[in-house]
Amino acid sequence: FHVQNLVNELTSIGELLPAFEHLNLVLAGLSDEYESSISVISTRFDPLSVDEVGTILLEHEVRIQRSRK
Repeated sequence: FHVQNLVNELTSIGELLPAFEHLNLVLAGLSDEYESSISVISTRFDPLSVDEVGTILLEHEVRIQRSRK
């Protein structure tokens, strides 16, 4: 999965980036297909962890894959 690769790559550099920047990089690397999830994630009042965002995006990606079949 594309999202999993992004999450894995950014997780591998972990503490070199603050969580906010880490999430911004993940979101910036996504295609327009993820716009609805990006909007939900970026407009939350309580910040999500990198793992929580990864879970949301992986679930979104599974839905995209299912809709293409």
